[in-house]
Amino acid sequence: MSKLPSQRQIAARLGISASTVSRALHQDPRVAPGTAQKILEALKDEGYQLDPVVSAGLSRVRRGTFYRETIAWCSDQPRAQKDWLNELFDSAAKFGNRSGYHIEHYHFNRPTKRELKRLASIWQARGIRGVILGPFHHPYKALPFPWEPFAWVALGHTWVDHSLHVVGRDFLLDIRNGIEWLRHQGCHRPGFILNRTNNPFLRPPLIQGAYSHYYGQTAEPTHPFFEVKQGNKKKLSEWIHRHQPDSLILSSPEDLRDHPLLCDLPVVQLSTPQNTPPPNTLYFIPPYKSAGPSAVNFLHRLITNREFGLPTHQQSVLITSTMQVS
Repeated sequence: MSKLPSQRQIAARLGISASTVSRALHQDPRVAPGTAQKILEALKDEGYQLDPVVSAGLSRVRRGTFYRETIAWCSDQPRAQKDWLNELFDSAAKFGNRSGYHIEHYHFNRPTKRELKRLASIWQARGIRGVILGPFHHPYKALPFPWEPFAWVALGHTWVDHSLHVVGRDFLLDIRNGIEWLRHQGCHRPGFILNRTNNPFLRPPLIQGAYSHYYGQTAEPTHPFFEVKQGNKKKLSEWIHRHQPDSLILSSPEDLRDHPLLCDLPVVQLSTPQNTPPPNTLYFIPPYKSAGPSAVNFLHRLITNREFGLPTHQQSVLITSTMQVS
């Protein structure tokens, strides 16, 4: 029996790519009907015939109705209470469908060891091997999950654990981009202010951004970073009078933009604005469309590495946000 020519040889004969031949063989809708018909006739003439079971399975994968695996997405609130994150969830689900992953959403009411162990037992019974955590409504220093049976990816900057990998926003790069924007406004002495009530996790990048910016400058302020705690507005005014910033980099604007000493300064706002920001404000749109697929893709790689017995060290995928100016 003569050996069938390879798909690459058939592609060369027809003057098309081998990937187009493969797609036509598997009934991929991206191939134009006329091209697909020509390829299928050439394949038939050479004796090719796709297994109908394989063909049906591949068609189901393309339609998003076949999954090689289910992954869990866990937070501290039901998904229905996170409408503002629909873009994140929908982009992850769409990417997961194309990649053969089905996403099931879970949440816990209290982060007790018993409740989190119960969730983990459900996941193991469902054959789930990978879990996405967050974004969380409340900050946590740790969660007592049984880490070992699963691969883990957390969304957003959270606590440090050797089992926990992160897909997060690149706050340091956002801060550097914000400083560059302020320079174009003629501002060189920004004040870095953390509103601790709303965004405590922004403390490390704000401090690092402040001291990186002022390092080695002759006009370096003694304390370029200020942390607003509840009820210390008087101390904020004293800090402003002492350091005379010409602009601001804020974690969030709540209760700060109406301050008489701050309202006229150019502002870089790191948090997502809930309302229209005041004029001369640079703000950021979170990369939800990228973060969701990135988390699923990251989890896929971790699961695959576990299958091959490859040791994994804590890793982070950092994504920059889109800048907007009001």
